[in-house]
Amino acid sequence: MDNVNNLHHGQHERTIVKDIRLSSTRDGVTQLRPDDLKPLVLETPEHAMQLVEQYAKLKLPRTSVEAFAATLIAKNAWFVQTGEVGLVYLSGIIPGYYGYLDVVFWDQKLHRNRKEVVKMIMAEAFEKFELMKISVSVPVSNVPLKSFYRDIGFVMEGTLRRMWPSQPPTDLWVLGMLREELECSLLPRPKTSLV
Repeated sequence: MDNVNNLHHGQHERTIVKDIRLSSTRDGVTQLRPDDLKPLVLETPEHAMQLVEQYAKLKLPRTSVEAFAATLIAKNAWFVQTGEVGLVYLSGIIPGYYGYLDVVFWDQKLHRNRKEVVKMIMAEAFEKFELMKISVSVPVSNVPLKSFYRDIGFVMEGTLRRMWPSQPPTDLWVLGMLREELECSLLPRPKTSLV
């Protein structure tokens, strides 16, 4: 568990990934580069509060904002800054076994470039924490986010009834990815000619 604590509290500040080939973006979406990805270092309590306030602007249920605030200071969480556009983070990390992924982009855009960034951060997490599996959950009303995770390679595993704290409570889709599934999706694909 020490490696989780060290990363979360900024004692490990290297760039997350060294060699990402990211696709270009259109439609005014900020393109992320390897230099934009760094472990989050909470400098002061005010810094943490700024992040919580920014998260609250996403108009999520209050319990989600409270959970985000608790996760920010949790010892079993690992946050990666994605430039100025958001955070990708794992919580509930059990080294050698499991982590739970969340993605927050302040502009709420789920562009192809960002899918590649999330995959690379996941690859780092699988290696760093020797994880076997990463899970995510998505409210059933958020079809674009479910598609985003499916495009990354997550597999639908089930539905948790009335688990999203909206009024009225709604169901959550649960998706998961095994380490070998991500590794297969990261392998270079041979270029084929249709001529």
